[in-house]
Amino acid sequence: MTVILVIVAIGSIVFWMRQVFLLMEMPDDVFPGRFDKATWAAILLVTSVFGGLVFMIWRWTAQADREVERLAREIGGIAQHASTKSEGQ
Repeated sequence: MTVILVIVAIGSIVFWMRQVFLLMEMPDDVFPGRFDKATWAAILLVTSVFGGLVFMIWRWTAQADREVERLAREIGGIAQHASTKSEGQ
């Protein structure tokens, strides 16, 4: 039983540290607000593993949102290119 608790504790610490490192590696322009990175750092430091889980979920959703925006820009560029090409014919 003690071994399992030690393994869970070490895993939790490693997970939390990974989330802190990922936060620090992210560029500031990823965050919409001026103090968002500092706010996330405070949340991670105060709430440890729970904050790490919340940050991980936020990071996944923010990454998905950025990907959708990128694809929309690509599709918009393709559609604009196709419309200009058809107008020229």
